[in-house]
Amino acid sequence: MDTQNFINQVATGDASGAKELLNDLLASRAFDMLDAKKIELAQSLYGDKEDLDVEVQDTADTPVEEENLVEEEKSDYKQFDMLVRAGLANKAQLARIHRIMDKMTEERPQFNNADREIMRNLFNRMADLISNNKQIFMRARQAVKEELE
Repeated sequence: MDTQNFINQVATGDASGAKELLNDLLASRAFDMLDAKKIELAQSLYGDKEDLDVEVQDTADTPVEEENLVEEEKSDYKQFDMLVRAGLANKAQLARIHRIMDKMTEERPQFNNADREIMRNLFNRMADLISNNKQIFMRARQAVKEELE
């Protein structure tokens, strides 16, 4: 959409607007590439560790229910992580995918183009796996029917 706006501004002769939009597009692209390079570098330094961000939290007053929920979420990621490591997605993007998935729980999440592309590729890959494998398709279909009942 921004690329189309840039082309329209150039076509209408709005040089200052086109320049500003081009700078924004280039900066966005540069930051996306920088983020990808950071993840790649972290993966090469630290291996396949999940998320390298460490958050210190006082859990003395944390209710047991909240602790169970956090453990449940971590176990959900374990199975997903196994699929990514098996080739579902780029292993170097695993920590970023976790952050995107966490962000999806927000009421009105905002995603940049790189995050959208990562999730679109992941969704397409999963959809291809389900629809191109008869056994997986039949199990998924059965699970969907059971969930709807």
